[in-house]
Amino acid sequence: MDFARWGRIGAHLALVWAVGYVTSVSGIFLLPGGPAGVAMTAVVALPLLAAAALPVRTVVPWCRSPRGLLGWAALVFGAGAALLLAGARWAESVRLHAGVESEFLGELVVVSGLPFVLAAAALIPGWAPRAVVAVLVAAGVAWAVDIRGQAAVNKAAYETKLTERYGPPQVRAVLPPGVERSELLIPPTPPGFRIADGATFEGRHIVLHFERRDGAGGWTGGLRYVSGGRTVGPCVADPAPASCTDEGDGFTRVVRRQDDGTAFTTLFLRRGEIYHELGGPLPAAELRRLLLAIRPATDEEVLAALNEPGA
Repeated sequence: MDFARWGRIGAHLALVWAVGYVTSVSGIFLLPGGPAGVAMTAVVALPLLAAAALPVRTVVPWCRSPRGLLGWAALVFGAGAALLLAGARWAESVRLHAGVESEFLGELVVVSGLPFVLAAAALIPGWAPRAVVAVLVAAGVAWAVDIRGQAAVNKAAYETKLTERYGPPQVRAVLPPGVERSELLIPPTPPGFRIADGATFEGRHIVLHFERRDGAGGWTGGLRYVSGGRTVGPCVADPAPASCTDEGDGFTRVVRRQDDGTAFTTLFLRRGEIYHELGGPLPAAELRRLLLAIRPATDEEVLAALNEPGA
């Protein structure tokens, strides 16, 4: 084995890697984009690549004359830049296709000298350098295809987890950030009522209104429900309620006087550290039954309550 020849080739490829890395970094971060940036990068890269070819001027026929050396530098720069651009386009396609964030720019910068090394190695006479280049390119293509496929699989799995935890995209778009499906607990709609439009959120807690038909065939307000809107007892309130009664089993009945003098009854159910409340013109026993039956709202109920398309 000609160790001196392979030593020169190794030094040559190391220099090409360094030139490719420096010119890529300057082209990405320092120079303007578009054709002007490419031209400015070429002006920097071609003399440096020509200098990197000095160790192999006796090995690579292209580099034995000034014209051939310039052509070699232009070919290595063009091929290396094309491979680097292809890698950037691939990484961006993974991000767009799979819907995942990719730190592809930083990853490409680390290996930005490799495309230029592959181009330079392919121009070295002999089957061994070209075989290594072919193997590396084939391995790179296989890896790229596998990464794209894995990204799509990961996206699907991530979307499934998001849907299970926060609901489908159209529901997540209208909910406050971080509100989970398990927090959207609502009672069943009582007979003669429906969920009214215009539900709101108090922080992370949904506020629903149930309405029922009036004598004129329209709809009028009836029940008000708040899911987990309190962490302190309802008897500690300002202004104080007309009456506040502990009814056992986690229930507290609160009666307030409205502006017209009528009584408005609200029943609170404590679960853990939070209270669910339901109030309106129904018997306390019926309010209790409804609160005991609270369950996660369906996507259709959430969208209908928020008056969103898709309900």
